[in-house]
Amino acid sequence: MGKVIFGNLQSKLMRRNIPYRIILPTQYYSSKQNYPVLYLLHGLFGNCDNWLDLTGIVKYAKSFEAIIVTVEGGNGWYSDSKTDASDKFESYIIEELIPEISLKLRTENRKEKRAIAGLSMGGYGSFKFAIKRPDLFCFVGSMSGALIAPTLTVENQGGIWDELLPSINEVFGDKDSLTRQENDLFRLISKCSTDKIKELPFFYFDCGIEDTFLEANREFADIFQKRNIQFEYHEVSGGHDWDYWDKQIKVILSLAEFYLVGKQ
Repeated sequence: MGKVIFGNLQSKLMRRNIPYRIILPTQYYSSKQNYPVLYLLHGLFGNCDNWLDLTGIVKYAKSFEAIIVTVEGGNGWYSDSKTDASDKFESYIIEELIPEISLKLRTENRKEKRAIAGLSMGGYGSFKFAIKRPDLFCFVGSMSGALIAPTLTVENQGGIWDELLPSINEVFGDKDSLTRQENDLFRLISKCSTDKIKELPFFYFDCGIEDTFLEANREFADIFQKRNIQFEYHEVSGGHDWDYWDKQIKVILSLAEFYLVGKQ
């Protein structure tokens, strides 16, 4: 079983100490090779320890031939906040965390050896990073992705998203803000040129058939198909909960390993 490391990064961008967790491959210390990296993003109201505490990921990753980094995202939607200058989770991950991991560990520092995935808010964040920075990732995964988050407002959320709105409003601002537009996945995909689409990583996503985000995920599958974006989408029995994510993280690990290790 791989070793778990508890790390912290003193972020200059966010002016505070940000935790992260690492699951090293079983052979990391007995080898001299450099390893691919999978970044895992948690959901709203969660933290970077969720993957370790609420899933069997350490056990599932026993034979996983890549480094896993569980990322801290607070309730910040993996974005640079419109209202709080000290919350810059997007810039922190791209400009500070990825370079930190590359500096401290033996990693393969190229797109073909880097992947990102997440659940709910983390699924949204993973998709956004992959679309904005296709030069960084070869594979992106989402479970129960809250892919429509920046579009949700008091007027259109229908009462079922009440618990999401405080964080959405804090991060993205009012309904007409530029920050909402810049982080809207629908808008980002629609603006992708044919050439940029060719540069995008492979997208895998799934959603429980009892999940309230099901329609949003179906809509993205339709968009990806129409735009000829490489993807795989599945609807699976289950809801928006850790029983579902504990099961589906095994799928993510299998696919990520194929793209990071098995596909040369």
